[in-house]
Amino acid sequence: MNYNTSKLFDELLDAWNRHDVQKAVSYYHEDIVWRDYSMPESFEGIDGATQVYKMWVTAFPDLQIRVLNKLVGDDIVAVQFEFTGTHTGPLNGPDMNVPPTNRKVTVSDAAFCKFRNGKLIEVHDYPDVQGFMTQLGLHQPQAEQQTF
Repeated sequence: MNYNTSKLFDELLDAWNRHDVQKAVSYYHEDIVWRDYSMPESFEGIDGATQVYKMWVTAFPDLQIRVLNKLVGDDIVAVQFEFTGTHTGPLNGPDMNVPPTNRKVTVSDAAFCKFRNGKLIEVHDYPDVQGFMTQLGLHQPQAEQQTF
């Protein structure tokens, strides 16, 4: 390994926060697999990973990501983060078409990002879907269960 995984991740995150799709994509390995566990299928290759990026910045043009905790290994970054944004654009993805709600959200998320030869090759993303849908007004929080 002759690259700094933490630095690569930080640069990639900076590109996301600046909404610089070309720069963000330059960090992706050609064989990248992006698994967002709120979606029915993985996104594969540069085109698939670019689709994930564009889906989020289209739906949330003011999207910003803030890292809460980050653990770094030789070729992997485990990160807890939150993203904020206002849902002013359509959120379109596999099995999903959500028109703008104009609601501001702050969503908790965690991801494992694996690098190979200085490029992001795998993402396993675990968003708080219930919290996200509740903030968009699309899902009511479950009532607390009574204990006897």
